[in-house]
Amino acid sequence: MKTKILRLALLFVVMGAGLPARALAHGAPAISVSPQVCAAGSQITVKGETMGANEDFKISLEGLTFRADLGAATSDADENMSVAFTVPTNAPAGDYQVKALSGDGDVATADLTVIAPASNAASPSTASAPPGAMPSAAPHILPHPRTPVETTSAFIVALVSAALGIVLVRRK
Repeated sequence: MKTKILRLALLFVVMGAGLPARALAHGAPAISVSPQVCAAGSQITVKGETMGANEDFKISLEGLTFRADLGAATSDADENMSVAFTVPTNAPAGDYQVKALSGDGDVATADLTVIAPASNAASPSTASAPPGAMPSAAPHILPHPRTPVETTSAFIVALVSAALGIVLVRRK
């Protein structure tokens, strides 16, 4: 009886071992931003690869103290996209992440540095600010959500490990 349970548990482990690899085989979405350094009010181009065919994304600009929705984009049949957006003129200088979020929770990010526009660079309020007065978003790490397949697979592996542990402890 104990060997039958052990064989059954081993079968579940072997069957579940290939599940995460197959589910994640298509690749994660990835975006890039050009130029990577721009002034507030200027235009950037967001390019995406392996985004999923004909998938809609919400594009946002996120920093430590500032967040703005840039707009929406849709990938083509080849899973690529290229869309131009304007950085808000009220975006303070600093480091940001451009984030592409799909309807099913896929997230892709790229770094962007926003500098003050040339007309505001010599203003007295900016020039009189002490060094380090403006908060910076660099470096920061945004959490990447886990897919349901990854979470379920980890839970199944933990259950099977616990069951095998109980079987092996009782075997003594």
